[in-house]
Amino acid sequence: MHTVELLELALQAVQGAGYRIRRDLLAGQGGGACTIRGQKWLFLDLGTDCTEQLDEVLEILREDPVMDTMKLPDELTILLDRRRAA
Repeated sequence: MHTVELLELALQAVQGAGYRIRRDLLAGQGGGACTIRGQKWLFLDLGTDCTEQLDEVLEILREDPVMDTMKLPDELTILLDRRRAA
């Protein structure tokens, strides 16, 4: 599966966990997750490539305890396990 497809799967997973997603040019500073007025947000920097964006989203998937209760697509589970071991 291509990186863009994996990124879209990962974004669907974080949306399922209650995140709102904002894609914007952030001067190459990278994005991240935060909570604003009780709402979880994920900011993706369009100035970074798809691989960097995927890494950012995978990190959120690893850190948010809600993800432990969610069924993720096999492709994401394999990728999370692989990158966790690295």
